[in-house]
Amino acid sequence: MNSKPCLWRGFRPGDEPELRAAHAAQCAGLGMQFAFPDLEDPRTLLVAVCERAGKVVGAVVAHATVEVMFVGGDGNMVRSAVRQESVLAEWLRALGADEAHAFVPRRWVRSMQPILRRLGFARSNEQYMPFYRAL
Repeated sequence: MNSKPCLWRGFRPGDEPELRAAHAAQCAGLGMQFAFPDLEDPRTLLVAVCERAGKVVGAVVAHATVEVMFVGGDGNMVRSAVRQESVLAEWLRALGADEAHAFVPRRWVRSMQPILRRLGFARSNEQYMPFYRAL
């Protein structure tokens, strides 16, 4: 681990080959593959590049995502949401979303998972644990 601090700056197109190499090394080191982020996607809000001694060593990439949540409601409202899933999904796509996330407290996973599956949700990756931060 390098203890020298990063010089943080905005992304430049010439950084991409070094970032792709860093990503490939990261995937190899983790023993798992995940997609390199689409840095041109308009939902990519931030690409902050870490540079040391003039060399790009990595970046922080922030991509806008959508969180879907039930607010209030009862069983009939939830069943209606399941029946109207395609309409709700189309509204989200019209707003520019290409994916949606739902965060469920552990104690509710067993009861919520069947509902979320009927809404088209799947567990994204059992190897990841989502974290949350208010800004």
